This record gives sequence, C-alpha cells and structure tokens, in this order.
Amino acid sequence: MGHCPSDAYKEIVDKRITITIHSLETAFAANSFASQNEIQMPVHLKLETGMARLGFTKTQLIEFLSNSNYFSHLKIDGIVHISHLQMKEILTFHIGRFKNTIL
Repeated sequence: MGHCPSDAYKEIVDKRITITIHSLETAFAANSFASQNEIQMPVHLKLETGMARLGFTKTQLIEFLSNSNYFSHLKIDGIVHISHLQMKEILTFHIGRFKNTIL
C-alpha cells in the first residue's frame, strides 16, 4: 500500500499486481506508463483519513475524479484507507473520515 516507484511498473503489470495510487503525481506516472504500453492498468486509490501519511485528501480525490479523462488508462479496482489500528476510538475516527470522503 505504500509508494511504488515507476521503474517497477513493467514488472508489476507482468505479475498482474494492482498498485496503489496515493497522489495526482503517482496517478499521472501510472497513466503515462499504461498509455505508452497501450494497456488499462488496475489501481487502488489510497485515501488519507487522518494519519498524515500517504493518500488523497477529500479535495484531492474530488480533483482526481473530476479530471478522470486525464487518467483514461487507469482502471480503479478499489479504495483503501486503514492501516492496522488497534485502538477502537482511532479506528472509529478513521472509518468516519473514510465514509465522509467517499460519500
């Protein structure tokens, strides 16, 4: 679920691994690779839900989806957001942020 360097995309595609996109920059890089290779690249979108790590904020996600024509070679297979959180209060908070982002 972390950063995937663009020089690994060929091997990732060859092994049918789905990468995680966490920013517009990574979306552009993956789409560029997929376009050059004339493929649809499956991706998961990583959402930032409050831990200040990798991921699209709600505003960035809206920007990404609003400009989806620029990412025509990406196929969104899923959305991810939660790490292994053990404290129920924190987990509940992150689930709430996730719902707020996608709804």
